[in-house]
Amino acid sequence: MTLKSILRYPGSRILNSIENFRGNYLTFHERPIFARQLGDRSRHATGENLPKTAIVIQGPLVHVNDFTLETIGFYIKSSRDSLIILSTWEQEDVAALENDLPENVLIVKNRLPPLPGHANINYQIASTVAGIQAARKLGADYVLKTRTDQRLYLNEPLLFLINLLRRFPLEKETTQNQRLISVSLNTMKYRLYGVTDMFMFGHIDDMSTYWNASFMDENPVYSRHENPWLLTPEAYLCTSYLEKLGRRLNWTLEDSWRALAEHFCIVDEKMIDLYWLKYRRHKEYRRSLYSSEIAKTHISFADWLLMVSDEATFQPATNERLD
Repeated sequence: MTLKSILRYPGSRILNSIENFRGNYLTFHERPIFARQLGDRSRHATGENLPKTAIVIQGPLVHVNDFTLETIGFYIKSSRDSLIILSTWEQEDVAALENDLPENVLIVKNRLPPLPGHANINYQIASTVAGIQAARKLGADYVLKTRTDQRLYLNEPLLFLINLLRRFPLEKETTQNQRLISVSLNTMKYRLYGVTDMFMFGHIDDMSTYWNASFMDENPVYSRHENPWLLTPEAYLCTSYLEKLGRRLNWTLEDSWRALAEHFCIVDEKMIDLYWLKYRRHKEYRRSLYSSEIAKTHISFADWLLMVSDEATFQPATNERLD
């Protein structure tokens, strides 16, 4: 019996019962696990104006269903003109990946930093920077940074991202070349300067500036700001970058949103069809809320547009602890 038939009968009655009990509608969505399941992904656009771009996949390999290996296969099909760089660790077994690699795929093996830092931020900094450096040596003008446990299913994502940069140029004078594009997933509306560290796209010089942050101590203390937001890797990376640009931080919600409006672009995770093989992975919209605004609310593309147009309302979230 197929999943479709199960959901039609009698499974649909089970779903209907759950909906009535919880008072919420339920939906589901299927994505292919393996690259061989992809059909013809021929372009709807030529992509002739696409600059040389690298996809940096950083982190330890995910072996469940050969997730990382298959992700590389997906990008070979969906981003055929890009460089693909896997930036991982020396102790990772990459033998299966090294066999018959296409010319546009490179594996970078890195030594682990002596200290992981808060929430393993030093590991992320080291592997991302190494990937960006490899991209620069290969002549890339732009870099997309993603993770080994995440996958973009959007066809030709780089064309989409490049065109976003063209449609939303920087409006304020800054040393940035262009905006940095990040994603709604884990970009919290009420976490100050809380741009997610999972996904980022931009000019290689901007990406290098952003990710070349100092390693964090094992137990960091930030008496300079006396602000607990800096204990999150997201805020640490974002504020380090903004300070490099010469931006004075006021540590208010209004200033945080203004910084996102002036230096970044936030896209919805569904705009790039981002899948994360972690943390309640079966729940498609982890933090889409239809009740009160709480601290865990993500910034959507619609929210970001309101911030850019100065129409966002700075109302506080309900008192709920971030995790």
